[in-house]
Amino acid sequence: MTFNTLTRRHFLRTTGTALALPLLEFPTHAAGIPQTLAELWADFDPRREPLEIEILKAWEQEGVVCRLIRYQVGVFKGAPARVAAFYAFPKGGTKLPALVELHGGGQSASLNSVVTYAKRRYAGISLNWGGNKLNFGGAPVTYDGPQTDWGKLDATHPPQRNKANHFAGSLAPDEYTLDAVESPRNSNWFLVLMAARRAITFLEQQPEVDATRIGAHGHSMGGKLTTNLAGIDPRIKAAVPVEKFSHSTGNLPELLG
Repeated sequence: MTFNTLTRRHFLRTTGTALALPLLEFPTHAAGIPQTLAELWADFDPRREPLEIEILKAWEQEGVVCRLIRYQVGVFKGAPARVAAFYAFPKGGTKLPALVELHGGGQSASLNSVVTYAKRRYAGISLNWGGNKLNFGGAPVTYDGPQTDWGKLDATHPPQRNKANHFAGSLAPDEYTLDAVESPRNSNWFLVLMAARRAITFLEQQPEVDATRIGAHGHSMGGKLTTNLAGIDPRIKAAVPVEKFSHSTGNLPELLG
């Protein structure tokens, strides 16, 4: 496969928003720049590469099956990028509507959210895209096992390894970017959206999930990600972006039909 480098000007003119990118390595070329959204996504298939799912912890509480997992987003610069997440569903549930939750800036994946979703009779996955240490809610009980690891990239929110904040608009290349030239692939929004699209694939593969009824929810930075995700992945059938955190997803099963 051949992937092309996009300029900042082309990206803003063509899309005006953040989009995800293909998995694996990203050769850069000055020619053959995609001119349409369809061309940009032509070589991307979020189902193609194995997720390499790790179940880090599994338990049940209040009739809800809970799992702490990690899955592979892709391999970049020769190193895998993995995102940790909480996944939960009601015990014995079948053909469940499902939800991808995207946390806000400075926060982390929410176990409480996915347990709440499960009690409302749908499956939920909450991504720890920002890289903060996972915790199990309530008292500050943190998890010291494997966490989100972006490998040779850095799509965590500040503070981060990378001194440049690639959520804030900089597309200049550095040690932690995909491309060695100024490119929209160097935006961290791209990487997180890839992780979110891979989370949809995870949900599709779960036997208790109805793959035709998957929605997305997020607040603050997660709200922006939710809007973008719904716009680029047709597998999202309902989306609820919000400015401030709230459990405002009670109507998602109805929205998901």
